[in-house]
Amino acid sequence: MNLNKNNFLNYSILIPYLILAGIGIVMIFSTTVPDQLQKGLNPYKLVINQTAFVLLSIIMIAVIYRLKLRALKNRKMIGIIMVILILSLIFCRIMPSSFALTAPVNGARGWIHIPGIGTVQPAEFAKVFIIWYLASVFSTKQEEIEKNDINEIFKGKTLTQKLFGGWRLPVVAILLVDLIMPDLGNTMIIGAVALIMI
Repeated sequence: MNLNKNNFLNYSILIPYLILAGIGIVMIFSTTVPDQLQKGLNPYKLVINQTAFVLLSIIMIAVIYRLKLRALKNRKMIGIIMVILILSLIFCRIMPSSFALTAPVNGARGWIHIPGIGTVQPAEFAKVFIIWYLASVFSTKQEEIEKNDINEIFKGKTLTQKLFGGWRLPVVAILLVDLIMPDLGNTMIIGAVALIMI
């Protein structure tokens, strides 16, 4: 039997998101236009950028919503995105300060500068990825977790295996790479997200 996914759309999440996104665009418009005019720049540049990102996020929401659970649990896809994410974080850290695409912001090296668009922070994507990754991991261990509780999550012969082995290794790797940016704030948030998921 084919189910209509529209019946499962949670409007109590979608509508507040759209309202907050709209308020955000209006606030950016009201606070940045005078400053941009004083600098002789395009007064609508930041508003256009923000609107573009909001529209992109809505498209991404629609795409992910339409994906089947089987696709979201695809280990190969998760692995590829994990590698890209970790390499992006490493790229930000190892490039010299003079390299324009990864110039430090407030002493931290976690940003990639995209000409004409703005900056992208891989750590922000890491927060979403951690939720996706752990949800995928735990969805395959539901019966074992119900049977063995916390012992199943931290399974291993040694303390090292319990903390860093198996599915825990990617989480630790992302935390460590983000920590050496240094970006303690995002590291703590990612760690908190992981603990909440566990």
